[in-house]
Amino acid sequence: MIKISPSKLLLFVIVWILIISCSTVTGPPFTQEPISADADPNLYLYRPSSWLMSGADWEFVIDKDVIVNLSNGTYVKLPIKPGTHEIISAPAKSVDQPWLKFEFEAVKGKNSYVKYEMQTKHGVFFSIFIARPIFNNRLYELDEVQAVAELNELRLTKLPQRKY
Repeated sequence: MIKISPSKLLLFVIVWILIISCSTVTGPPFTQEPISADADPNLYLYRPSSWLMSGADWEFVIDKDVIVNLSNGTYVKLPIKPGTHEIISAPAKSVDQPWLKFEFEAVKGKNSYVKYEMQTKHGVFFSIFIARPIFNNRLYELDEVQAVAELNELRLTKLPQRKY
């Protein structure tokens, strides 16, 4: 059995709280804007708030053109053209070795909502304390009603966007 001294446990808790508190999101809240039937769509790419990997930013490359970084509990709105689009995802600064690739079809007059989600495959305790973290990451498209309900709790990312 592993023995941990109370002082080491207290230090771990303090460091954990500091890490979590540093990832507080302060951008403006989500506001839904109507889109006309003949307008080019927007992509709403978002990462819901979760304590899992909350201190890490994730990088998303859209169509090998724009790089977006999302912190925990943030979203970004990007204008896109109708057609097929690809999103590549990886931990920040490692998109050359992507973890995920996702394609979606954008339609004129309809916004696209893509969610990034991370969950552990083997439970939190096992993933964090026993073995290296094993995650079940996924990108997927949601309908507008579901996405807007989640986006209402998020903030616009303040992280910079740049060209690929």
